[in-house]
Amino acid sequence: MKYNKGYNLVELTIVVAIIAILITIAFPNYQQYMVNSRRSEAMTNLLVLMQLQESFFLENRVYTTDLNDLGVNTNVDGSFDTENAFYRITAAQCTGMALNRCITLTATPMGVQTGDNTLTLNSLGERTPINIWD
Repeated sequence: MKYNKGYNLVELTIVVAIIAILITIAFPNYQQYMVNSRRSEAMTNLLVLMQLQESFFLENRVYTTDLNDLGVNTNVDGSFDTENAFYRITAAQCTGMALNRCITLTATPMGVQTGDNTLTLNSLGERTPINIWD
C-alpha cells in the first residue's frame, strides 16, 4: 500500500482557519498598542515643552505662545510636530487668565492617530483627558 506524502485539503483548511482566528484576535490588540505608544510620545513631548515653558517663564516672567521661543524646531505658525508627526502641539493662553499667569499646551492628533483624544496640559498642572494621564 502506498501512502501519499503531504497535506490534504481538509488539513490545510483547518490551518488557514486557525491562522485567521488568531489574526482576528491579535490585530485589534496590536492596533490599540500602536495608538497608545504614539500617545505616550505626545505626552512626553507635552511634559518636556511644559518644562521649557517654565524655564522661559523664570527668565521672562511671561509664558510664550510661540514654541520657537523655547528653542525647539517648529512649524511656520509656531506649532511643534512630534517626532513621527502623529501629533501637533500648540500653545495658547489659558482661558480667562493673563499670559503671565497660565499657558495651555494642546496636542492634536494627526494622520493615522486622528481618531485619538486631544491631549492638554497647562501650567497649573491640569491635564485632559484625565483617565489617559493616570
